[in-house]
Amino acid sequence: MDGDAHRAALDQELARFGEHAIDASMTLIELDESAEPAIVAALSEHAWDVVVIEGGIRKPEPLCRSLSRS
Repeated sequence: MDGDAHRAALDQELARFGEHAIDASMTLIELDESAEPAIVAALSEHAWDVVVIEGGIRKPEPLCRSLSRS
């Protein structure tokens, strides 16, 4: 599956939440030094009822530890 097809599939799955009147958001990150600031910004948008971090992330161990601290 190429990047565009993968993103389309993710967007389709995200839309399913809306079909059930669930307000949901998705943040895609690069596995580099921009990951932590991107996650912090997404979490700071508003108060969340539920947050899932690392859903589908394939990451090196240092990033995993960094996300756990945030």
